[in-house]
Amino acid sequence: IACWQMQGFYENMDIPKDSQNCVLAQSMNFICGCEGPGYAGANTHTKQAVLAWLPRSMAILSTLGSSFILYDTTKTIQKRRKL
Repeated sequence: IACWQMQGFYENMDIPKDSQNCVLAQSMNFICGCEGPGYAGANTHTKQAVLAWLPRSMAILSTLGSSFILYDTTKTIQKRRKL
């Protein structure tokens, strides 16, 4: 969705500035490349980088943990029989 499409949508709707939807749209404006205070409140490049890499690092840790569980449950015959 382009910025002009979002802007056109909000111009045609009667949405108060203090509504939850308006606040959400302003805080997530980085998704469509709009200018403003968006990027979920991250106002520096470092904070933006942390917001971008935090979910990625959690996904890697989750994958490693799941892999270890699979390895641990299949490494002995007794544990394989319990499956």
